[in-house]
Amino acid sequence: MKQTGIVESVNGSNVKVRVKRSSACGDNCASCGLNCGGREIVVTAENRAGAKKGDTVEIEMQSSKVLGAAAWVYIVPIIFFVIGDIIFNSIFHNELAAAAGGLGAMAVVYAVVIVVNRKNKGKYRLVIEKVV
Repeated sequence: MKQTGIVESVNGSNVKVRVKRSSACGDNCASCGLNCGGREIVVTAENRAGAKKGDTVEIEMQSSKVLGAAAWVYIVPIIFFVIGDIIFNSIFHNELAAAAGGLGAMAVVYAVVIVVNRKNKGKYRLVIEKVV
């Protein structure tokens, strides 16, 4: 995943970079009815290219890491919700218990995601590859 941004500040080997946030509708927010595009966010990146304040830079994170993190946050909890729902429904034959079991299984996954995220804090770092 590559994105272009402007360096806001430099602090040793880290920099703050202002990037335009991408939208799911391709920045044509009127087409989907949401006002989501056009926002900017400031992210911290490792300064491997020696960028200075005001430079336009290209920041990058490996696509496999982005997709893996997205799977753990979006797909795996849904799978565990369905599994918990099926197991609790087969045990209790009650829709309310099944829903509670699914939500409980999903909560366990999110707790695991939080613990793993804290453990691997430096693994998901943005890196400045070059000054544009």
